[in-house]
Amino acid sequence: MKIFLITYHAVSTEKTEQFEIHGGAYVNCYIEADNIFEGLKKAEQEIRDSNWTDLEFQDAMVADPDNLGSEKIEYYEQALIDKEVLVFHCYPINEDEEKK
Repeated sequence: MKIFLITYHAVSTEKTEQFEIHGGAYVNCYIEADNIFEGLKKAEQEIRDSNWTDLEFQDAMVADPDNLGSEKIEYYEQALIDKEVLVFHCYPINEDEEKK
């Protein structure tokens, strides 16, 4: 099996105070899978299970210590143990979205 690094853009479905400040997130998914299709399916399910929706695929690659920056190595190594690691890079709601 390989570890895939799959990135999605997502929007939170949570309506709690913690999530009301987020306009969305870019989610890096480190997923152990036999192939990219299985990896994509697992990543999407894990994101949805975390109460995020409106998934938009951004990028995918086979993760390898040689092609990851130093900040991503720890997530890769954790995925070797846990089989999947999700890292949410959230951004705030911008003023235009607040007015809708």
